[in-house]
Amino acid sequence: MKILAFLSLLTFEGWSMDVSKYKGNVSEKTIKNYNKVEQYINYASDAYNVPRWLLSSLLFIESKFDNNARSYTGVTGVAQLTSSTAKHFGISKATISGQIHGMAKILRHHINNLPDTYTIEEKYELASLFYSGGKGNSTTGYWFAKKRHGSGVSVDSIVKYYRLETRNYLKSLRKVKGMFL
Repeated sequence: MKILAFLSLLTFEGWSMDVSKYKGNVSEKTIKNYNKVEQYINYASDAYNVPRWLLSSLLFIESKFDNNARSYTGVTGVAQLTSSTAKHFGISKATISGQIHGMAKILRHHINNLPDTYTIEEKYELASLFYSGGKGNSTTGYWFAKKRHGSGVSVDSIVKYYRLETRNYLKSLRKVKGMFL
């Protein structure tokens, strides 16, 4: 079901989700799901110093804020964390709050481990790419980011070493983040 024009700007506790800035369709179910998780996004954002727009954008991409979402690989939940990644980072997948805090924790870890030669926006994009690529694939990304950045390796240059699905993830982030800024 498409959102009517009068629903295009939704404001929650001082910030908004502006679906008019998204060229795709946003269903009423997605908005209801967002209402259910918005408080957890705020808490995780504050706890890990990760922007709300970044968490919201990635949760939108991963699951449309739906805790019952299931990927084609069988991964479930609002943040689509694999069991091995959750275990590696000490994250509980049992609750929505745990998954969202886990996403924020992983993003903060990636942001902190990137060279300061990247801008904060580039760090957000790379952290998102590493999140999407999974625990194992982030090692390759770090290698390119740390060893090759001095020679001008851009975010888009690193992206090309990932499989198509992960490369498209960054395109999706760039497309949807405007809804949450």
